[in-house]
Amino acid sequence: MSSTFVTLAEVLEARGGPLEEDEVWSLLLGSAESLLDLSYKGHNICNIITPASLLLSATGTLAFKNCAMTDEVCAFTAPEMLQGRAISTKLAMEK
Repeated sequence: MSSTFVTLAEVLEARGGPLEEDEVWSLLLGSAESLLDLSYKGHNICNIITPASLLLSATGTLAFKNCAMTDEVCAFTAPEMLQGRAISTKLAMEK
């Protein structure tokens, strides 16, 4: 039986408010365990985990959505990473 996933962003939007503290800790623990599991298996995941890329199921399963560098992801990206991207884009345009 496969699980249906929703993003954390969708959950927060539907609730209309923040998570409770125990829910946040549960998400952090589940995320850390999932990241360790993926690391041990040698899977490469998106470097940026956002509310839109964290997938949740009703059974408590966590997963991470593969993400591209979109405007939404850029909001959660370190400024120095964006500066490097802007420089490489500018160099590509100059060539």
